[in-house]
Amino acid sequence: MEILKQLLIALHVATGVLSLVAALAASSVKALGLPQRMHVLSGRTFAWAMLGVCATAIPLSLLGGKLLLLLAAIFSGYLALTGWRQAVRLRHAHVWIDRIAAIIMMVIATLMLGWGGLSLRVGASGGVVLLAFGAIGLMLSVADVRCWKRPLEGVERIAQHMTRMMAATIAVVTALVVVNVRFDPGWVPWIAPTVLLTPVIVYWSRAIRGGRLR
Repeated sequence: MEILKQLLIALHVATGVLSLVAALAASSVKALGLPQRMHVLSGRTFAWAMLGVCATAIPLSLLGGKLLLLLAAIFSGYLALTGWRQAVRLRHAHVWIDRIAAIIMMVIATLMLGWGGLSLRVGASGGVVLLAFGAIGLMLSVADVRCWKRPLEGVERIAQHMTRMMAATIAVVTALVVVNVRFDPGWVPWIAPTVLLTPVIVYWSRAIRGGRLR
């Protein structure tokens, strides 16, 4: 069992590093004047790496008995999956994977909100994390359900693609901070990357919708 755990940790770290490198490459393509196919390749690599992060985090959280990490892994996997789906969907209708992902995220987000509320009542700092991520997850999954009949098109689809991919990147950065930074209260390392980097997502999203970025 210990060998399996060490193998999972190694794969988890490797896919996490790969996702960060791929995210940096994907976001730098236009600034460096590289061909669009480089963005597609690095974005695809990021999506698969993020799914690897999620796939290894789930058994690791179960082996360690850390339910919070399990929920965070599912949340980050959802962000990467839906971001990738926005990139490849174009005008095609939603398929079964989109519907299943949205339903699962809605259920998980609801559980996170409920658990977060109970945690705050007993004075557990993790409740702040659960409430924050649960609210974001519920908001995004409800938005996805609303788009089942009318898939996003044009700049709106591109903006949503960027938003989900950047949010998944924040999830990886958050994991890196949580593992390496000790701070009191303990919820600060969990929330800080989201608070600091969300304005960047908002700016880029508005720039895409406004035609300033393509």
